Amino acid sequence: MNLSLKKSIFLFLFSCFQVLIFFSFYTAYELIVVSFFMVFLLFYFYYFNLEIVLDRKLLFLWLGFLFLLFISSFSTHSIPLSLDSLIFHISSFCIFVFFNSLNSRKIFSKSELVFSFILIGLALSAFFIAFFSFPDLSTFLLPVNLFTSSFGHTHFAALLLLLIPLAWWFVFSQKFPSFHNRHFILVLLYVLLIFTFGRFAVVLCLVQLPFLYKFAYKAQFSKIFIVIISLVLLLFLATIAFFSLNSIENCQMNEFRSKVCKPLSGDSRKEYFAYALRGFKSNILFGYGPGTFSLIDKKYNPNLQYSSIYAHNVFIQMFVESGIFTGSVYLLLIAYLFKKMFAVNKKAENKYIFIGLISLLANAFIDYDWNTVSIYQMTMIFSAIVLWDYPKSDKNINTIFLRSIWIILTFGLIILGIINVTTKILISVHEDNIAFKIFPYFYSQSNYFLTFNSLSEDQRQVMYKIYKNHEKFIWNNIINTQSNERKKELYTHYSQVNQLFVTNETYLKFLEEIGDFKSLGDVSQRGLALIMEIDSANFPQSYQNKSKLMSYIHESAINLIKSDDLNIAVDYYNSILQVLYVVDINKDFHLFYKEFFSETSPWGDNVSIYLHDLYDKNPKLVRIELLKIEEMHSLSNKNEYQDTLLNGRDLAILASSIAFNDLKNGNLNEAAEMYILAQKFENWIFNYLSSDFLDQLKTDEDKIMFWSQMEEFPGEYFGKYSDEVARAHFILLRDALDKNDIDLANKISKRILKIAP
Repeated sequence: MNLSLKKSIFLFLFSCFQVLIFFSFYTAYELIVVSFFMVFLLFYFYYFNLEIVLDRKLLFLWLGFLFLLFISSFSTHSIPLSLDSLIFHISSFCIFVFFNSLNSRKIFSKSELVFSFILIGLALSAFFIAFFSFPDLSTFLLPVNLFTSSFGHTHFAALLLLLIPLAWWFVFSQKFPSFHNRHFILVLLYVLLIFTFGRFAVVLCLVQLPFLYKFAYKAQFSKIFIVIISLVLLLFLATIAFFSLNSIENCQMNEFRSKVCKPLSGDSRKEYFAYALRGFKSNILFGYGPGTFSLIDKKYNPNLQYSSIYAHNVFIQMFVESGIFTGSVYLLLIAYLFKKMFAVNKKAENKYIFIGLISLLANAFIDYDWNTVSIYQMTMIFSAIVLWDYPKSDKNINTIFLRSIWIILTFGLIILGIINVTTKILISVHEDNIAFKIFPYFYSQSNYFLTFNSLSEDQRQVMYKIYKNHEKFIWNNIINTQSNERKKELYTHYSQVNQLFVTNETYLKFLEEIGDFKSLGDVSQRGLALIMEIDSANFPQSYQNKSKLMSYIHESAINLIKSDDLNIAVDYYNSILQVLYVVDINKDFHLFYKEFFSETSPWGDNVSIYLHDLYDKNPKLVRIELLKIEEMHSLSNKNEYQDTLLNGRDLAILASSIAFNDLKNGNLNEAAEMYILAQKFENWIFNYLSSDFLDQLKTDEDKIMFWSQMEEFPGEYFGKYSDEVARAHFILLRDALDKNDIDLANKISKRILKIAP
């Protein structure tokens, strides 16, 4: 077989694998495609008799990164997800080493590989055009893919970031003279870029333009070509920017509403980064586990509006998932790799490739394309090709050890692929028991194991241990568990895996049914705190959501009061009081708050029941609760909230009852404090006071002390008792004159005239 035919077969098979890898993204067949690609690479490694020559520092960084990634997997919260991550990065290393070694026999030129990749890109572009033009064709694809829109843009843009600079090389290079009308390829790719609706990708392509123009300066083409492309891209960005000022609801472009009208203020990346930081702080050294960002999202993200299985920054995600050591080495690896490529950037073909690769790197800071096998392995392939021109030195390593490592890792991936195929076949013929025994760690097969009834109880326990941090497996165990104690453990674990689960009514009803009111109060209190946090993040939560959780807290507190767990009950009920009496007058939230005052709302009666039950057990605690309510309401008044206090009349009567008991017991300071509080709750409270409350003041000293404490009461509320109050004030007046305190005497005189003119 002549060399030309060998090369053609290799390039054809390589192209087929690239297309398959792009289509297998996020599917159950991704590992199978990758493992067959490893078979392809291993075969041609021996067929071409390649030598592995790698820079020592680069090798140490690669192997150090893989080793630390492996170590991080020991502390993972999901073995299957970490296995997927290890496969991803080991296969990337194997691909990089193979294509770096492809230059050892000088079989291929860069132009041949670039041309092949342009053909691959055009083939994939045809699929993109078909899916865009006929959306029904994409129904066989998963919701997350590289060809159709996902959250307003298409990730096909990442491929174009590299493909466009390669197309510039193809169009303006002298190495392809037999191809005519090559400009059409560039026009097509830029048009496709616009229809991906990727704003940042368009910005990156605009930044590419002056560099690409400089590289192709000596070529024969019209400058008007550059001007037209620039104007079209700028016009697109201006259009997007204009519509981004409007909300989706006010968007005039019905067909492309979710793609064009994307308000910049609504970008959720800062939220992804925020809860990624929370996850990193909780597991700084070794992370949560490679590949487990989907679990981090559930655990640390309180808002479903911002849910994502990727951090949208490959470096942040690496630090969060694998810890500070692995993340640091990965950062050094990528930095050193691009530094080496920059050093050989003088050759024309390298310049075009490097522009594409640096664009992909920039894109990796705000999107998840480097988390996909297709885009990341493409990056590694062209990084390896650029490094063909790096000068050989004694710093390079070419040893049996390096060759052995590569072969072992490649064989390992192939074996995993064979096992994956085997277990899939067994599952398809309903031999799930055997498939589980062989290898239960493929996450892509987890749903099958979950639904099988033929697994033994021991196997189900093993499966739960493997997938114990995955919601669907916890829920499956809850459904199939009879023991209430075990169910409670599973419910508790579920709430640790997904913090939003504390708002789940099934969980709360279970705690109610088993009579565990301490746990019911704790869980519903955490649930209420969570939705209030979401509420304060400009995502208003409905009255129904809040009231449901508050009802469980109320029930818990009432039962805890009956069992004399008063302090716990008070602590739980404080979260209800915060909702009822600390009011945000923001109109979006205030609308929901008003429902607590409606005739159908039970919360006025509920608060009264709670306070009266607590009063029967410990009046001192009720005093503290009333003072707390007044403080909360005063804070709301400072925020310009002016509505009537919820249940103010009952609160005032309760405060005055406590004050009356204080008077009977001679606690004059406390009595005055409660009377003042009662008046703050309801101005007309003294119309309801017992007429003999002043009889509790036995001596002039008592009266002086009491009325000096009551100084801040407005006089008009003492009309019913004006004579007695006036006489008490005359005692105060005499005392002030005896002390020669003229200011106080004038003040008391004015009050006497006001009270009893």
